[in-house]
Amino acid sequence: MQPLPLSDNTSNIAVLPQLYNTYDFIEEGDGWVTVSGEVLAIQPYNYLSLGNFFDNASTTGGASIPGTPFDAQVYYFIDEVRVDLIPPAFTLEIMQNALCTGDTVTIDVVNGSGEDYVWYAASQPEVAVHIGSSYTFAAEQPETFIVSKLSGVCTTQRSISINPSFTPQIEFTATSACVNNPIYFFDKSQGITSQSHYEWDIFDDGTIEDTTLNAAVYTFEQAGTYPGVCVFLMKIIASARRWCMWQ
Repeated sequence: MQPLPLSDNTSNIAVLPQLYNTYDFIEEGDGWVTVSGEVLAIQPYNYLSLGNFFDNASTTGGASIPGTPFDAQVYYFIDEVRVDLIPPAFTLEIMQNALCTGDTVTIDVVNGSGEDYVWYAASQPEVAVHIGSSYTFAAEQPETFIVSKLSGVCTTQRSISINPSFTPQIEFTATSACVNNPIYFFDKSQGITSQSHYEWDIFDDGTIEDTTLNAAVYTFEQAGTYPGVCVFLMKIIASARRWCMWQ
């Protein structure tokens, strides 16, 4: 594709531009004014044309009225013209659906390209915590991460938040064990809520003998050594936790 021809040095460029100046009149006489925008390239291009694309009747400048004579000579100095590729849009995805404090969590960049993604924690935004398309860390507290992708002078940012649940501290005691007498298991766990769900696996064989919250009771029909008593405690927004007391 060839550059646009001009019939003389005063003619406007008689085509429709893809990008317009949206900063109103440029009346700055001493400093520089940044004019920028985004354009979607629908084919390969070799040239970038800058200038006035409108005739006198459609041009407004400063105090002049469109279509009226304007005798003053106006010159614009154009410098540092650059074309940068805008980074492709990307999203962030947490690989785990439920988190407890201390869990290892991985956040991945999806639909992105390259490895030059810079990660910041909102609680300390002045320090980059990671560079790359995937970030693995221990979820110790609620946090929001801001991820930036830079291409030239163009930056794309996304953010994502995690809110790990407090990890239950499971502990229980049992009354003395006698054959054919009920044995009571009492829960002394911490970090338990009304939304928690208990599964008591008395023999640690995958069969759940009781689902009572905070306590369980079981009667052993014969004497012997049993492999263990396990509690599976699950919270609605937390991972399953397992604790065993060996006999």
